[in-house]
Amino acid sequence: MGDPNGEPACPLVVAPRALSANDALGLLGPYLPGLQVGFQDEHGYWLDSDAWVMHTEVSTPAVFPLVRVQSWFASVETIAEHEFGTDGASPGRERVEAAAQALVTATGGVLLDEDGFLWQT
Repeated sequence: MGDPNGEPACPLVVAPRALSANDALGLLGPYLPGLQVGFQDEHGYWLDSDAWVMHTEVSTPAVFPLVRVQSWFASVETIAEHEFGTDGASPGRERVEAAAQALVTATGGVLLDEDGFLWQT
């Protein structure tokens, strides 16, 4: 998985709710050491470090077909998108996958790839 430019693919969690930046930091910090709140406003936030980033968007989340069939999907206004990224350094991908799975468990969301298909490890 990855894009044509050689960037590694990273997971996307689309969920029925967003965690606050501080709650997400507490949840994801053990998986992504050095993570801190980089930016936040009414539309979402960025958590980042030297090697990882997680961006949460609540104003314009992606609505893929697999999201629309979720029992919790009511409208685009009711969901949050959590996009992960890594610099590609090992063990970056494994840590990002574990963090994304923890976020799925905490929010009841679905783990997808950047094209909206189920995430494949």
